[in-house]
Amino acid sequence: MKSELYILTIFVSLISCDSKVSEKKSLITQDSSKNTITIDEEQIGVVYSSEVVKVWADTLIDAEKISNISLKFEPYIYFEDFKIEQIYNGTKAQIDYNSNKIAREFRTVITSEYSKSRVNFGGHYCFITWDCGAPCIASALVDLIDGKVYEGLTTPLGMDFREDSRMLIANPPDETGFYDDCNYCHPEIWIWDENTKKFNEMQPKTK
Repeated sequence: MKSELYILTIFVSLISCDSKVSEKKSLITQDSSKNTITIDEEQIGVVYSSEVVKVWADTLIDAEKISNISLKFEPYIYFEDFKIEQIYNGTKAQIDYNSNKIAREFRTVITSEYSKSRVNFGGHYCFITWDCGAPCIASALVDLIDGKVYEGLTTPLGMDFREDSRMLIANPPDETGFYDDCNYCHPEIWIWDENTKKFNEMQPKTK
């Protein structure tokens, strides 16, 4: 991985010095509501690719003008590491709007999403997300057992989670495992603490 990034750094530096790369063109758009990044494939092409990195450039105008760099996400823990063995399938409790101010502030979206959802996180929670700007995705959890509401994470590019795990990936990579190398695009792993009812970020272990 380090050698790949070293080669990439040299690759990018040479291109930047030679072509004096200007501001990145608006060929890549982000849809925060769907947590996806769309690339104009007629103009953008991969000019360098490996198992861990892809470099995109404007192939119609100038292949040396780098438009985007994508990196491979290498998870250091997995959803299965925080697996919930039993999924709640009992009666869905009414929302307790007095349990958290976020339940009152975002009553409409929480009520609407909860009414059409069941357990989708941590064994007995309904995890709800909504658009809070560009780029911004906010969230809350409703406990189906007692109806209490808890504040979730707020992330630029949404979240990936499972009904049978306490783990969550903020700013998840795309379906191929790659993510854009921007200052707010990097994936993060968070773990729900059932005792404190809060998320804690799980950093990779350093050697």
